[in-house]
Amino acid sequence: MRCMIGLGFIDWFVREGMSKSRVADRLRVSRNTVVRLLSLDEPLRYRRKPRG
Repeated sequence: MRCMIGLGFIDWFVREGMSKSRVADRLRVSRNTVVRLLSLDEPLRYRRKPRG
C-alpha cells in the first residue's frame, strides 16, 4: 500500500524537477524503488489471490 500512495508523489516530485535520489530520501524508499515505479507501464493496483 505504501508504494501505491507513493507513486503519485514520486511522479509529481520528479515532474516538479526534484531529483530521484531526493525523492527517495523524502519518501524514505530506495532509489531503485523510485526508478522501478517510474518505469512502470501501468499504475500499480491491488490484486487478490483467487479463492479456492
